[in-house]
Amino acid sequence: MDVVVGKRAWQRDCVSRAIAPTTGSIPVVRREDLVLLKLYAGGPQDGWDIHQLLRLPDGEDIVVAVDALVGNLPSDAQALWLRVRTERSAR
Repeated sequence: MDVVVGKRAWQRDCVSRAIAPTTGSIPVVRREDLVLLKLYAGGPQDGWDIHQLLRLPDGEDIVVAVDALVGNLPSDAQALWLRVRTERSAR
């Protein structure tokens, strides 16, 4: 579990969209917001995690949602998203 302290507006937006699961009271970020947070972190494990999330049955929906939001992230996170999208298209 990670605790997110949002210093930037897009991070606060991710947290504000979090939903409370039916099994507990701690809100969790939506899948597309998790991708945004992982893009921002930018490590090798984060990239792998993003690829795994995009393999889920609703992976294309996640891609569409991230495409709409990624412009709010720093340029290095946007570049990582472009690389992930390119790799995904090549498969």
